[in-house]
Amino acid sequence: MPNILLDGKSYFLRSPLRWSNVSEWGTVLRTTAEQKRSDRTMAADWVIESLSGGLGQKRGVGNGETFWWGDAWTLHPGKIMLPPLQQDALATSYTGTSEDTNLYMMKWLKGELYIMGDDYLKKYKKSDNTWTDCSFTFTGGFHPRDACTYWDGSNELIVISFDKDDGTSFVAHSATGAASSWTVVAVGSGTGRPFLTVFDGKLCVYTSQGYFSYTIDVTNWTSFRATPLPSWGWYGENSGRGIGVWIDASGKRAPFVATVSKVYVVDIYQQTVQEAAGIVDAITPWEYNASVFDAIGSYFYIGGQGTLWRLSTSTVSEIGPWQGDGLDPSVIPNTARITDILPWGDDILVCVYCPTGYSAILCFTGSGWHVVAVSANNTGIMKMAWEIDSATYATTRRLYYTHGVNVRYMDMPRHSYDLTTISSFKYAPSAYLYTPYWGENLSELGAGIFKLYTRGLTFTATETLTVAYAINYVDGTETSLGSIAANSGTLTYASGVGIEAETLRYKLTLARGATNTLTPVLLFANTKVLKQAESKFAWEAVIDLARSADTDRDAETIRAELETLFGNKTNTTLRYAGKTKYVQILGLVGTIDPGGETGIDGYDITGSVTVRMAEVV
Repeated sequence: MPNILLDGKSYFLRSPLRWSNVSEWGTVLRTTAEQKRSDRTMAADWVIESLSGGLGQKRGVGNGETFWWGDAWTLHPGKIMLPPLQQDALATSYTGTSEDTNLYMMKWLKGELYIMGDDYLKKYKKSDNTWTDCSFTFTGGFHPRDACTYWDGSNELIVISFDKDDGTSFVAHSATGAASSWTVVAVGSGTGRPFLTVFDGKLCVYTSQGYFSYTIDVTNWTSFRATPLPSWGWYGENSGRGIGVWIDASGKRAPFVATVSKVYVVDIYQQTVQEAAGIVDAITPWEYNASVFDAIGSYFYIGGQGTLWRLSTSTVSEIGPWQGDGLDPSVIPNTARITDILPWGDDILVCVYCPTGYSAILCFTGSGWHVVAVSANNTGIMKMAWEIDSATYATTRRLYYTHGVNVRYMDMPRHSYDLTTISSFKYAPSAYLYTPYWGENLSELGAGIFKLYTRGLTFTATETLTVAYAINYVDGTETSLGSIAANSGTLTYASGVGIEAETLRYKLTLARGATNTLTPVLLFANTKVLKQAESKFAWEAVIDLARSADTDRDAETIRAELETLFGNKTNTTLRYAGKTKYVQILGLVGTIDPGGETGIDGYDITGSVTVRMAEVV
C-alpha cells in the first residue's frame, strides 16, 4: 500500500486510508479514543481590546505579570500610535557633572528655562538656542533648592531659594536673570534647605529645619518656628521636604508642608503648624528625594523612593507605579525614585529616575499609568518643565526634560490625547508595547491559537505593525508572527497549523518611514482561539509498525513518534496521494496480534496502530 507522511515522516498503511464526513463520526476523547458527542468541536475568539487602557489595567494575571509595558502612545482610548518625537535641540550640556549629584531644579521662568545645581545657575534662551551662565558669586557655597516667580508690587521677579554650606537659608531675586542682576537676601533666622510657594500674595519659604517665613517685598520677612517641627536635620523623622498650597479641613486654601512621615497645615497669621487632619502617619517611602507639588485637582501628591502618594483631605493612598500594576522591573528597577511631578490638565506627569537602566516620564490619569517618554539606557530623566508660551502653541505645549547631562524636549498635546488630530505633529520613528500574559490554562481546554486579526488606520508600506509573541511565561524568546502594512491584517500561527500554549503575550511594534509626521494607528487586535480544531473530514489510518521501520527507525521508535504527536495535542500535516492536509490527532488505538510481541501500553510493536484524525478547516 502507498505510504503517508505525518509531520513530515513516512508511514506504511495496512489498509487504505479511510475518511468520513465529520458529522458521521463523533469527536473522540483524547485519552481513550472513545466517542463523546458532548465533546464536539467548538470555537471561541479571545479578544485583546482597549490596548490603550494603560499600565494600570490588570488584564493579564499570573506569574506576577499584571502590567502593560512599552513606549507606544496609549493615552487615547482605543488607539495605539507612535509617541511624540524626542528632540535634542539645545546647544550645549547644562553641566559637565552627574545629574544624580548636581541637578536640583529645572524651571520655566519668565520665558526662559533655568537649570540649577551646586554652584551653578544657567538659563536657556530659546530665541537664539544658547545657554547663558547667570550664576552669581556667593561666598560659602550655593546650593539651590527651589524657584518661582513672584510679583512684588512693581516687578515680576525670578526668585531662587538656596542654602550655604553652613545651612543658613537665602533667596536671590532678579527681574531679568542676568548674572549681575541678582539681589541676595537672608530668610529671617531660617536654616536648612528652603522651599518656595506663593500664598495670599506673599512669598513663603519653609526650610527643612522647620522655619517658616513670608514677605511681601522680598526684603522684610516675618519668621516663626512652631512645634511639632523639631530640628532633626535633613534625614530626621520630621525634617521638612517641601511646601505647597492646598485645601484645609475647613475648605480654605492654606500652605501645607511635608516632612518625612507627616503632612502639616500652616496658619501664617496665627503662626501655628498643625498635623493635617485625617492624613495617616509613617509613610516611609517619602524618606528620600521627596518632591511636593501644589494641589492638582482635589489631590496633593508626594513622590519618594519608588512610589507616589496621593492625598485627599481625609485619606492617603499609594497609587504606584509599583503597586502590582506598574512597570516592568527588568526595564525600570524598583530602586528608581520619583524626582519630579507636574500637572498636565487634570492628569499628572511624573519623572521616574534610575541611575542605571532606564528612566521614564509617566502620566497618571487617575485609572492607569501611561508611558510618555523613555530614556536611553543608563541615562537619567530627573527633572522637567513646561514651556509657558500660549501665543506660540495653540494645539501643543513643549515639555523640556533632562536626559543625562543634556536637555530634550517633546511637543505635547494641549486639548486631546489623539495626536492624529494635530496637524503636522511629529512622531518617534518606532515604539513597542508588551501585553501581559493572558489565557490561563488554554491547553487544558484543548485550545489551539490560530490567527491574529488587526484593524488600524493610516497603515502603509512604511507605516507598519510588527508582531512577536511569547508563550508560557518564557520571556526574552519571542517568536516572530509577521508584519502588517494595511489597515486590516491577518497573521497566522505556524503557517496555519496553529500552536498550543498555557498562556500568550504579544510584543507589538509600530514603525514609520522617513516622514516624521506619519504614524500607524492600531485600533484593536483579535486573537482567534479554537477549543478544538474545526474539522471537515475524519481520517483513519492503520499504520503497519513493522513495515514502517527502516534502518533509522525501529517499530518502537515509530510508536513513540505517534505517541508524541498525540500527546502534544497540536495540529500537524498529513500528506497522502500528493495532497497535504492539516489534521489533529484525536486518538490512538492499538491492535493485538496473538502471534506478535506485545509492546508498551498494549501496542503490538510488530503489528499496527490505528490513528484517528480530524482535518482542520
